[in-house]
Amino acid sequence: MCRQLTMITQNEYRQAILICEHDTIHLVNNHTTILLSRHAFYQLDGMLRSRCLMSGAKGVACKTTPEGEVELWIGNGAFRLQPVELFAL
Repeated sequence: MCRQLTMITQNEYRQAILICEHDTIHLVNNHTTILLSRHAFYQLDGMLRSRCLMSGAKGVACKTTPEGEVELWIGNGAFRLQPVELFAL
């Protein structure tokens, strides 16, 4: 359990990035928190900055569902997001 969280950045939309004593990145969006290792966070950041989400970066990938949602895969886990939610991330 993380007890020492250091704020890296936050905005007026209740979104924040924090880091804990375990060197884990905490991405907070309202009431949802995504925990990522530093390595996974850098992979995610690189993928989002590349503007080529379908490139299949090792361990991180995005796929579009038939319903128009985006699945953000990090390792063996996925987040299903609306395009506007992915943009917010």
